[in-house]
Amino acid sequence: MKKHIFLAGDSTVQSFKAEEMPYFTGWGQVLIEVLGTGTLSEVVYPEKDFPQAAVYENDDVVIHNYAMAGRSSKTFLEEGRFAPMLSKMQKGDFLFLQFGHNDANKEKPERYLTPEDYQKKLMEMISPAREKGVKCALVSPIAMRDFNEEGRCKISFPEYRQAMKELAEREKLHFLDLGKATAELCTGLGAEECKKLFLWVEDREDNAHLQRRGALEFATLLARLIYREIPELGEIVRGK
Repeated sequence: MKKHIFLAGDSTVQSFKAEEMPYFTGWGQVLIEVLGTGTLSEVVYPEKDFPQAAVYENDDVVIHNYAMAGRSSKTFLEEGRFAPMLSKMQKGDFLFLQFGHNDANKEKPERYLTPEDYQKKLMEMISPAREKGVKCALVSPIAMRDFNEEGRCKISFPEYRQAMKELAEREKLHFLDLGKATAELCTGLGAEECKKLFLWVEDREDNAHLQRRGALEFATLLARLIYREIPELGEIVRGK
């Protein structure tokens, strides 16, 4: 029986249209390439009201990517983006939540949440999903290209990563620490080589958004975390 994974998040997770690629690419768009086997079925765009939502399917897994650029957990809920996801979830499915980049933005109060309120908004998605028998995983926000004087890439939004980790421990949820893993990868590559992961293209110098290479490398890191932390999904991770 195929595994179903639902993704909610921001632009670092989102699926982008062909005219925006290969530059703008979210890890949720390429996760299908590191999970499951067989040929990718035709991509389906199931939501008229939210046309960026995309469904990817192969022989072993169906990935429902509802992530949207510029959204925090607060605005994702307020705009009604979670409701259509929830309506499709069934017992035994998985829900992955990655928010934090926009939740931490004090300059945009419509998005901003304190770490404590951030936990509460995450629970507004987790609780109804768990009532349906869905297994939930919290994914810490990916690292930005942000290096300190010692040449190490910082873990981005550390207060929100910590809030997410504490929530996962308290609620007995899977915690996939993609923020730490991506920071370590960037540190290993170095500040200059790391530009090839992010949107350093033409006249753009973007340390937050990913191009295809970065999205695929980050998705690969997530697959390794899935293999280690979620035994029920470990069997569909490519390469193990």
